[in-house]
Amino acid sequence: MTTEQRNWQNFLSGKEFSNGELFRLKQAEISLSNQRIPTLTDYCSGKSVIHFGFADHLPLIEKKREDGVWLHECLADVATTLVGIDVNRAAVDYIKENIPSAECYCIDIVNEDLPDDITQRKWQVLLIGELLEHVDNPVEFLSMIARTFPNVDEFIITVPNAFCVTNFVCARGGNEMVNTDHRYWFSPFTLAKVCNRSGLDLVACRAVDPVMIGKGLLARFTSISSKKYPFLRETLVAVAKHRGAV
Repeated sequence: MTTEQRNWQNFLSGKEFSNGELFRLKQAEISLSNQRIPTLTDYCSGKSVIHFGFADHLPLIEKKREDGVWLHECLADVATTLVGIDVNRAAVDYIKENIPSAECYCIDIVNEDLPDDITQRKWQVLLIGELLEHVDNPVEFLSMIARTFPNVDEFIITVPNAFCVTNFVCARGGNEMVNTDHRYWFSPFTLAKVCNRSGLDLVACRAVDPVMIGKGLLARFTSISSKKYPFLRETLVAVAKHRGAV
């Protein structure tokens, strides 16, 4: 462990405190891609994967499938085993009807028990994609998942990046653009802090963009900025492990 990593751990655990500590951010080599879906499929390739929050919003699923950017289907092409868990009954029913081969369940993981076949299975990756920002207590939520899945090797967590260039551009004009169901934005440190409080250690973090940034002046500025300054990208992708796991 380097001195820099030791300092991170001391501040994360509360052994040390600073009201203005400066941390050097470094892109983890989780993937060579700077885009969200290729990064996640690269990491999950050849592995057994359980995917929480897999379904997406029902009106968006078919269009994303047509464009080849529905994440769960992209993961199905590369993972050795893939199971989806989501609370959205309409979306899960639609998927079961239109993709009969998909192994998926509609379960509220906070209030309902998962089948023993899932919790007792060995998983290499548990993907928590864009969920933490939607729950009222991310530490409680992530702690529950960590306790429920002691047999998971690694957790992949994706969250909206507080530093994304869109936030700065909007704020400069006196605006905020946000998903109105979100409770939080995350930085690498605050995400690591949430993991630490949940019994996990964040071991790698990378900032990525959507598969397609879009068109227009803002999109062009976003594309140029994210290439020069990686941590201005839209989403953080983090790898975490159980506390003390090698």
